[in-house]
Amino acid sequence: MVRQQVQYIRYDTVGSAARKPVPVSSAKKAALPKPRKQKRRVIYVDPVAIMGIAVAVFMLVMMTVGIAEFLDARQEAAQMEQYVAQLSSRNTELNQEYESGYDLEAVEKTALALGMVPSDQVQMIAIQVEPPQEAETLTVWERIGTFLTGLFA
Repeated sequence: MVRQQVQYIRYDTVGSAARKPVPVSSAKKAALPKPRKQKRRVIYVDPVAIMGIAVAVFMLVMMTVGIAEFLDARQEAAQMEQYVAQLSSRNTELNQEYESGYDLEAVEKTALALGMVPSDQVQMIAIQVEPPQEAETLTVWERIGTFLTGLFA
């Protein structure tokens, strides 16, 4: 029998093996901070409530101003109605004064003396006029077709 020589492969040669980590013990442990009492924030006035009150006051002021302007406009409208009534009464007075200021018989005598003729003595002739027909309006495509026909004809 032949004796074989067995050689084992050693993987732990120098430089190929991973070194075991050496635990580092710290000499000092970090001291935890002492828990301090947190100061409590106290809000004595609610900012949202203050804002709501401010908006309500602003709206109240604006409503009061609007009512005052409305009352002024109503008073001005009443004054304008009174002024219109006064003007219409003055207009009727002036119309009556104008109509009483001339004599219709004197105006008729003057017109006849100048050669005017009463309307019932004039011969009436009725004339009928037919309105001219509108020219045909061509569409854009019809205009293009007419242009091309004239160009190539």
